[in-house]
Amino acid sequence: MAGSCLPAYRQELTGHHHGTLLGITGTGRPNGYSGTRFFTAATGRLTEAWVLGDLDSLRRQLGRTASDG
Repeated sequence: MAGSCLPAYRQELTGHHHGTLLGITGTGRPNGYSGTRFFTAATGRLTEAWVLGDLDSLRRQLGRTASDG
């Protein structure tokens, strides 16, 4: 990777909520998480990463609303 290349990928993760996640005790519910990751690299190695994900959607799937805090 050379120049001003900014590698990225989009992710879709699915699973079941069995342990504490985002402060929410396991519910057993199926859930999904989508997001995008961006990277910078130097000398053939990743040097930085940024992750953008839809945490509000994940919280709703686990049973928490914005008014819950």
